[in-house]
Amino acid sequence: MANLTSIAKAFLHYCKRKDSNEMSYIGDVPLKNLIDSLSTHPNFAGRITLDLTENYLCGYAQEPAIKEKERFDNDDAAVFLESLSQYLEKNRIDNWILIPLRHAHLSSSVRYKNFIFLSGSLEEKADTLRKIGKNSRMQTQHIMNNIIRKSPGFFEHPILAIRIKDHNESVHQDVHNQAFYCITFLQAIYWGQIYPAYRYPQFARRFSDKKTDHMMLFGENNWQHSTIPFRIDATCNLNLDWLLEKKHIKLFDSLYQSFLSNTRSNKLRAKFRTGFRFFKKAIESEERGDYFERLGLPVMNLVIASETVLLPVRAPKRFQLSFLMPGLTKLTDLNESDSALITSEMYTLRSEYVHGGTEVYHDFDDGFGPGELTTKYTQYKRMVARVLLKYPYYEKLVVKRSATREVYLNEWHAYLRRKIDGSRSINPELWDNIKPKKKKCPECDSPITC
Repeated sequence: MANLTSIAKAFLHYCKRKDSNEMSYIGDVPLKNLIDSLSTHPNFAGRITLDLTENYLCGYAQEPAIKEKERFDNDDAAVFLESLSQYLEKNRIDNWILIPLRHAHLSSSVRYKNFIFLSGSLEEKADTLRKIGKNSRMQTQHIMNNIIRKSPGFFEHPILAIRIKDHNESVHQDVHNQAFYCITFLQAIYWGQIYPAYRYPQFARRFSDKKTDHMMLFGENNWQHSTIPFRIDATCNLNLDWLLEKKHIKLFDSLYQSFLSNTRSNKLRAKFRTGFRFFKKAIESEERGDYFERLGLPVMNLVIASETVLLPVRAPKRFQLSFLMPGLTKLTDLNESDSALITSEMYTLRSEYVHGGTEVYHDFDDGFGPGELTTKYTQYKRMVARVLLKYPYYEKLVVKRSATREVYLNEWHAYLRRKIDGSRSINPELWDNIKPKKKKCPECDSPITC
């Protein structure tokens, strides 16, 4: 806090020389320095919004008791920072993000902590929104009519409602991030833990061609209500009835807390966030109309997801992936030896696609059906999903192994190296075929060590 105190005092002294009504974050260095320092300080990180903070700081400096003061000491700075903290906390209010899960199926609503997965008729959804927004029936109907005019199909899908206590500006800026990862978590849980159960009930397909192009912010106050156009693919295409089992929605909450509620960043979390992004990209690319790319792109994106999470720079990719995936993921219908072979084959397909242009894949039909190759692709997708879902466990593991109780990548890669070292028994023949051979000196035939 010492450094923040000195920066706060510098700002207060600067305000004596310049009218704070004329100051801005862009044009005044002391104000910018203070806001930048606040945004990374543990007491304020995640609570700072630029406009709100800028307005408060400039207003505070305009108070006569501040303008008339000859000098400022540490106590003045402490009072100043505490006043800002209280102001920011006071302006943190309940906001609800409403995300239509396009083409999903859910037979009844589910509520868990700060999440509600809304199902049912339009009247049932209206009643839930009225309760969480603490609005009258007339107000609620007016709000719903506004969103229906923009996105007529909004209420025909299940809706994920997320309660976030924060400044409206911060929530508004984070809507797409929230929607992207929440949909990705649902996809990963389904493929990693649920499939092949809970297949989509074909009789439930009742979606018309009405557009659903928006999400919505919702709350008690009229100024909280706004619509946000989708800038992501929000197609869900899942039977979500497995959310009725508490263990699955608890897993969803665990992923949400790790990636969306936790404002502290670390390199391991960044690797897994990237892994989730490519996992979702793989699922999106399954729907491409191009026959020749509808398997090539998904395979490439899945392999990139696993490479990002598991491999250090300049690792022997095929070898390490082939023996890490079986060791980290156990599928009840697939033994470890076959898991290693499938991973190696997916890497081959990825290389053919990347380096050979578009490829015609045998055993692949136009409906993304049950051919041998698509079965292997599905098995690999399940493996990748299982790795991603274990992030909360892996973070705890890395912290436990760290002397400083911090998340360090070297501990993660050391853990994976130990996994590799004991993996030959998974498939000895494949191990011998793809393990990189040590380069030897052409003159003395001794191994090259650098």
